[in-house]
Amino acid sequence: IGIRTQNGRATLYLDLNRDGRWDPDEALVRNSPPSEEPRSAKIRLKGREPYALRIDHMTGMPRPVLSLFTVSPETGKRQDITEYLSLPGS
Repeated sequence: IGIRTQNGRATLYLDLNRDGRWDPDEALVRNSPPSEEPRSAKIRLKGREPYALRIDHMTGMPRPVLSLFTVSPETGKRQDITEYLSLPGS
């Protein structure tokens, strides 16, 4: 899983132990660079299981951009996962 930012910085958390808290060791990517260079972390998730995700994003100007993606271990192909995200309560 990884993120890419443009004119901003981001930290990506995933609630791996599913306890509803954001533990410091659950920060998978810290302080991504504002250069559009992707930063990622290797993790193995169970398919079809929901995981809570948190992104702390400090935007820059003029256009804050944040991309979130996964990479398949089998193919190495990067996939945008925005369509699979939902906000709490939705």
